[in-house]
Amino acid sequence: MGLGLMHDAYRTSPSFLGGTDRIETHLNKSYDVLAKPGSDGLWAAALPGKGLGLAVKVDSGNENAASLVALTLLEHMNILSIDSDPEIKRLLEWDLTTCNGKPAGTIDVTWTDDLLHTV
Repeated sequence: MGLGLMHDAYRTSPSFLGGTDRIETHLNKSYDVLAKPGSDGLWAAALPGKGLGLAVKVDSGNENAASLVALTLLEHMNILSIDSDPEIKRLLEWDLTTCNGKPAGTIDVTWTDDLLHTV
């Protein structure tokens, strides 16, 4: 009952959990996913329809990197397609800048099979 109630709440009012204009809000609204980032590069999701979940921890604590890794995992699990979802693509458009506002680089995920650890 608890997970079902939480799933219904996430789907009904996803912006109450993460705010508006957020990747997890879009996922909770548009996919069978219960997604929630945490602090310091932690990101978790439950996939109720598949009976699975995932957790991501980025050592640097970068929230954007954690989101991109989680989205890449969801894509490899055939839950979504980043390139086919214009809202996800829009939400991934962030600039990495120095403290002086100059471009500093990009975040990219290179998929390797050792990214997955199953329990």
